[in-house]
Amino acid sequence: MLDGSNQVESGVRAPVPQVGQELECYEQHVYSYEPFSFYIKGKLRGGYVTLKRYRWEVKKAIQREQFHHEVTVLSDLRHPNILLLMAVCNSPDDPSQQGLVLEPVERAFLGKLLHEEKTVFDEDTILGFSRDVACAMQFVHQRDIFTVIWGLIVWY
Repeated sequence: MLDGSNQVESGVRAPVPQVGQELECYEQHVYSYEPFSFYIKGKLRGGYVTLKRYRWEVKKAIQREQFHHEVTVLSDLRHPNILLLMAVCNSPDDPSQQGLVLEPVERAFLGKLLHEEKTVFDEDTILGFSRDVACAMQFVHQRDIFTVIWGLIVWY
């Protein structure tokens, strides 16, 4: 929850830093479009990051509630196959600037590789993807987290 300072409280762990002007967004470098959000490349303090921005088509009260819920859930998740929440962008005056700052995506989103780039993977790679997704989903379900985080699962 926002506490009026420069941080977002996560409830259990240390507060999640809040960023603003120092975040550079590369709107032309889109990793993925989702029904209610999209992921783009960004740069924060000299390092690349993944930025999740929202397509808000619902009432502001619902937007705020959804955003805070996602921040609370993600701030407590630490798993090698789930993108790490590094900071948040929170602009009460401009919801289009609201978003999550996540660790950088090294390759690409799987959906983009499969559906846009038509990448063909060998069987071992597919089994590796499957194992990584299953490990991430098991981790989340063991914690009784039923929030959709599909876009945040990564493989190595």
